[in-house]
Amino acid sequence: MKEQFEEWAKTLPPVREDEIALYERHLALLKTWNERMNLVSRNSLEKAFPTHFADSVHIADFGHRFAEGRTVFDLGSGAGFPGIIYAIRYPDEPITLFEKSLKKQSFLLAAVAQLELENVRVDGALPDEKFHGLFLGRAVMQRQDLFPFFRDHLKAGARVIANLGGQTEATSAPDDFKLLERTRYTLPLDAGDRQIEAFQFVPRGTKN
Repeated sequence: MKEQFEEWAKTLPPVREDEIALYERHLALLKTWNERMNLVSRNSLEKAFPTHFADSVHIADFGHRFAEGRTVFDLGSGAGFPGIIYAIRYPDEPITLFEKSLKKQSFLLAAVAQLELENVRVDGALPDEKFHGLFLGRAVMQRQDLFPFFRDHLKAGARVIANLGGQTEATSAPDDFKLLERTRYTLPLDAGDRQIEAFQFVPRGTKN
C-alpha cells in the first residue's frame, strides 16, 4: 500500500509513514476476518486501496475541518471506513464508532485492540438520544432517509458529513440542515468520483 500512496500522492492528502503502516495492518486483519465472516464483498476488498482507504482519507480530512472541537462519531462504521482511518490520522481526537452488526462490532474491537488505537470507542446501534458532535455518514443510508434520521438524533449545532457518488445529483437538504460546503474528488485507479458535503443542523426557531 505504501507504493500506491506514493504513486497517487499528487491526488491524495499527505499521509505519514506510520499511518500507512497501520493501514496495511488494518487491511491484513480485514482480509483474515473476511475469509470467515464476509465483512465486505470480495470485489470491494480487491479494490480496497482506492474505494476504502483513499476514499476514507479524503472523508477524514474533509470532516476534520468541520469538527472544531466537537466529538466525532462514525455512523455505521462497518469494517472501519472511515472511522478507523479518521482515528489513525488524528490520534489525539476521540471518535466513537457506531455499528449495529455484531460480527462487524467484533472486527472493529479486534482492529482497535491490535492497532492500539486508544482514541476509539466501539458501540452498537446509535442510542435514542440527541448528540452535539460531528457525524461521519459514509454510505450508511439513502439520502432521502439520512436527514429525517439525523433530525431525531442531533442537537442544534451538530454537523453531518454526507457522501455521494460523483454522478449522483445532490438533492436539496431540508431547511433545517444548512449546507456548509460541498466538494468533489476523484479516486485512484479509475475508481470513480465522489461528492462530499458538510451540513450543520439548525432547527427551526434557532439562530445559525
